[in-house]
Amino acid sequence: MYSGEVMVIEHPDDWDVPLEVSSRVILAPHNPRQAGHPRTNRMSTGNWSSSRGRRCNILCSRCQQTGHNRATCTQHIPISQSSQTGSCNVNEASSSRARRTHRCSICRESGHTRPTCLNRPA
Repeated sequence: MYSGEVMVIEHPDDWDVPLEVSSRVILAPHNPRQAGHPRTNRMSTGNWSSSRGRRCNILCSRCQQTGHNRATCTQHIPISQSSQTGSCNVNEASSSRARRTHRCSICRESGHTRPTCLNRPA
């Protein structure tokens, strides 16, 4: 039935095992990984880590000091002269913009839109 020869394995009691092999103690391999999805290593507050695992100090982009970032900076930043002399007021700028009126896409008249147009084809 088979094209090749099938070797039969004898019972383990009949095996000829050398003494130096049978006297060795074999331990299970050390595998620290646990079952399931691996845990995420999160950044600790106060330090950001680079992709290589080295830690670097946080540098604030506002005051250029280490230990905090721009969002948590408590330094007072003086207002520059150019922004003090500006004559544009926020309320004036928003009120000067004209509000766009909607026009109907069928008859091109303002005051209504396509769904409420009286000239709408049936």
